[in-house]
Amino acid sequence: GPILNSSIQLTLLSKNPNQKVSIYYDEFQVYATYKNQQITSDSFVPPFYQGQQESNLLSSLLIGNGLPVAPSIGYELSHDQLSGRLSLNLKANGKLRWKIGTWVSGRYRFNVNCVSILAFGIGNSMNAPPLASKQGALCSTTI
Repeated sequence: GPILNSSIQLTLLSKNPNQKVSIYYDEFQVYATYKNQQITSDSFVPPFYQGQQESNLLSSLLIGNGLPVAPSIGYELSHDQLSGRLSLNLKANGKLRWKIGTWVSGRYRFNVNCVSILAFGIGNSMNAPPLASKQGALCSTTI
């Protein structure tokens, strides 16, 4: 079947707006999907602590080399190229703990799903410029 190669430089801004709760991110992995198919391998972000009202920039290179994909992906990519827009889902999940004063909770699983719309120019794969977006993606989070 068809295979796909992809390379995505991802930068996430993680904000903790809370004045009383800090967060330990014990496990944190990110990956990308296209049309509900994972197109990169999991990339692991090192564990980190996020204090009250703190923001952290997280950067990760998402790579997918020779990943098997459904036969419909070629058609979907061609369709998106003609429309000039490509929609990617950037996903993160892992485990976190809350800290309030000296108390630290047990681990909770979190899931983040971000939708990023990229401008998709016309051109063949050999001379087309890389897709890029500096717009913020719309994200939803569940814990």
